[in-house]
Amino acid sequence: MRIGETVLDYGCGKGFDSQYLSQMGLDVVSYDPYFAGKNIKKSCDWCLLFYVINVIEDLAEREYVLLDAYRLGEKWLGVGVTPHDEMTSSKAIPYGDGRLTSINTFFTSFPIVRAKRYIRAVLGIQPTLNDAVLLMPAGIGEPVAHFELSRPELQERMEHYQLQINELRRSPEVWGEDCTLQPYQTRGVMRYRVFSETCLLYTSPSPRD
Repeated sequence: MRIGETVLDYGCGKGFDSQYLSQMGLDVVSYDPYFAGKNIKKSCDWCLLFYVINVIEDLAEREYVLLDAYRLGEKWLGVGVTPHDEMTSSKAIPYGDGRLTSINTFFTSFPIVRAKRYIRAVLGIQPTLNDAVLLMPAGIGEPVAHFELSRPELQERMEHYQLQINELRRSPEVWGEDCTLQPYQTRGVMRYRVFSETCLLYTSPSPRD
């Protein structure tokens, strides 16, 4: 980043990162649906999505946010994830592809390998790793998912995705902690595959088959 460039801190929370970046001489726009919902998102040189996708429990919303952030970064999108499972409390319970904490907030860990595969599946771009931040230059490719889909259409498309995860998590011979489920299309039909360094590769039939 260079002094004078614009930055969108997408999912800024209480704004500590935004404050730090502003002090460094960057022109920062802060947005968070809970803490800064009145602020308006706008395109900037950089869009930073730090520790956001790992706290979104709804898979359709998680994908939507990643697509939205990529659209808003005119030069670069930077994604930060929590690579290790820090929710070690005995009160944290499995939920979806992550856990619920003792205060009923959602969390999922994103090991770098899984994060790269997830981003590649959604955006069609292989991110590079720079000091624990996954970087994607804008304009290198078109997102795999179509951003022009409405939110209800995207939600409908992703509902089966969540069902597949819940089903596969009950199959230890297929599913492991380092697995990630990815949608793909062939001849216009949506299917789902499990990718992992250690687990069996599994391809599910489409519900339309």
